[in-house]
Amino acid sequence: DNRNILIVEKFYGKSSEILKKQNICLCVPLIVKNNLRGIFFLGKKLSEDMYSIEDLELLTTVSNAAAISIENARLSSEIRVIEKSLYQADKLAALGTFAASIAHDINSPLTSIYTYCQMVARDFNNEEFRKGFLEIVPQELERMKAVLDQLLDMSRFSKDAFGKVNILSLIHI
Repeated sequence: DNRNILIVEKFYGKSSEILKKQNICLCVPLIVKNNLRGIFFLGKKLSEDMYSIEDLELLTTVSNAAAISIENARLSSEIRVIEKSLYQADKLAALGTFAASIAHDINSPLTSIYTYCQMVARDFNNEEFRKGFLEIVPQELERMKAVLDQLLDMSRFSKDAFGKVNILSLIHI
């Protein structure tokens, strides 16, 4: 539809003066879904001829394609931003799950140790209590140490993690 192409000679006022100073004689809007995405400003043809109907039709086709390309680039950029925020949300969710798991693995032994510590003053003279205390507390501390060691191992970068591998030696036929 050539109706959107504006011929500068038909303009009046400051806009017309500015465009004419720049030797712009034609403005072709880049429109997608009734939204202006840009404008092609064209000067005179090298031949100094007026723009023909065929020229205007070609410019309309090119401007439509350009507008769609600009819109696709904008949408693609928007999608990348959304994907990035979803990725961040997924990472935070995974981190939250991981933190809850670690908290549970440490909290369970702590509860046992805490319970025994509360009972020490009251039951210290009880031989069975002392035997249980000396058995359970070190076990639970060992459990907590194992969880923390695993956490530290995961946080360290291992130089052995990357290296050359003979793929054929891994394939079992």
